[in-house]
Amino acid sequence: MLSGVKIFLVIPLLLFSVSTSARDLHILVMQEGGTAACREVAHEKVQGVYLLGLNGQETPARLSTGRADCAADNISVLLGQKIVQAGIAERVFFMTLGASGERVDDWLTGGVLYKDLQLAMKTAKLRNIKFNYALWQGWFADNQLLESKYEGEVRRVVKSVSLGMAVEKWIIGRNGKCGEKNTTHATSGKWEALLNRFPGPDVAQLDEKYRSGNCSLNELGQNTLAQLWLSKIQSVDIASVKYQKESLLYYFK
Repeated sequence: MLSGVKIFLVIPLLLFSVSTSARDLHILVMQEGGTAACREVAHEKVQGVYLLGLNGQETPARLSTGRADCAADNISVLLGQKIVQAGIAERVFFMTLGASGERVDDWLTGGVLYKDLQLAMKTAKLRNIKFNYALWQGWFADNQLLESKYEGEVRRVVKSVSLGMAVEKWIIGRNGKCGEKNTTHATSGKWEALLNRFPGPDVAQLDEKYRSGNCSLNELGQNTLAQLWLSKIQSVDIASVKYQKESLLYYFK
């Protein structure tokens, strides 16, 4: 009897998965290393990819080519392009929270990005936006940054955002130290599957052929990191379903 119930439940879930394969995706990006000026430069639009402003305004995304300082901003646009090309979604909307040279705690109470975060939360609630994914895009940090302090602050920001926004899955990328290549992190970067938090790409593992100077990525690096993000999204979806099955949440949530 129980197995019959399981089959009855699984079939609608599979049908739902198929029917939503060509959906809109909303992705929140907590971005280190972004530059606001890049979003104002006129470049060719990327089909199916949109930027969602903190006030809810939707604008077609544009790729900023030929500017090393725009590398971090390009990752989201390239990722959205790859998601559309892979047939995962017809349209992808990115809301990005980040600016050049910020510290992690700038998103917390009293920080210079705290007001932006509060506005984003308000907009998401008013428009009833549920983010399918929230990506923490690590970038290149100061050599003096203590990893234990960094990881603790990231967790605090993630918790704060999760309390104010509906986020289905977090994927948290690692940062790298500016001027160092192939940095080996002291901690494993394990995140809580129970809370739908999963490890993301590690920019420190991209060596000199992917870099434009010590603290940025060239065109190859940007495309490679965007592809890594796509692979992480796909693997996280599989891991999330597997975890729910194993924890019995899959049938009884």
